[in-house]
Amino acid sequence: MKRLWFPVLLMALFLTSCAAVPKTPISLTSVKPAELEGTWEGQRTMPFDRFVFKDIVVLEIQPAGPPFKGKMTVYSSPRWDPGQTIKIYSFDRGQISGDGNLVLPMEQEISVNLRLFQEEKDFVLEGEFLYKTNKGALSLKKK
Repeated sequence: MKRLWFPVLLMALFLTSCAAVPKTPISLTSVKPAELEGTWEGQRTMPFDRFVFKDIVVLEIQPAGPPFKGKMTVYSSPRWDPGQTIKIYSFDRGQISGDGNLVLPMEQEISVNLRLFQEEKDFVLEGEFLYKTNKGALSLKKK
């Protein structure tokens, strides 16, 4: 019985040390607007019907805001959308919401709601990509 106790204890310590640490967003109300400007790159995951599309996204935020101005370029997977592989959405009314999120209303009933996180050395913007009634996820790192 004593022999079984030690491996079980080691396994319990190992499993608890591998648990994911929850991320806490940084409120954008405490961040200088200049820290948001620049190029952010990452991925958009968007479900449509039974399919899930994973596209490359480049978000460019221009200096001087709010209101924030810029554009989002989505490089669609050519496998799903062979006719149009690049879509560009402009925005000029980006704001920081009361809860500290970056809200970017765009054309064609598209809106983006992002939260800022600190990873090891990089800042990451994560949040939602809303298109009409569809809701996808965005994850972008500052370039």
